[in-house]
Amino acid sequence: LEALVRRARRQVAAVRLQVADLSLNLATSQVQRAGQSIELHTASRQLLEELMRASPAVVRRERLERAIWGDTAPDHDLLRSHIHLLRRAIDGPFAHKLLQTVPRIGYRLSASLERVDDAR
Repeated sequence: LEALVRRARRQVAAVRLQVADLSLNLATSQVQRAGQSIELHTASRQLLEELMRASPAVVRRERLERAIWGDTAPDHDLLRSHIHLLRRAIDGPFAHKLLQTVPRIGYRLSASLERVDDAR
């Protein structure tokens, strides 16, 4: 019985990503923060998934672009627009901001209050 319980817990963990109070259910695409449901468009959800899988590491812009557009990535302005929409959805109404910009490198989701001001 204990082995079955352990296996079941691993399967549940595999379908749910969590950073701080933000969670993404991979099976249902449902996003919640602090118990509140958050509606995201497909591109924003894909960005969130990439960032959550890598958290707290920095994800390069190129990797995020490939995750959404494949090999035909648009200019950086479109990625910035999607990041802006994602930031507004997951951080806007909350005091503690999770989505951080790392200048000249990319973005990261982090529960820590540490900020990257200059990544050289």
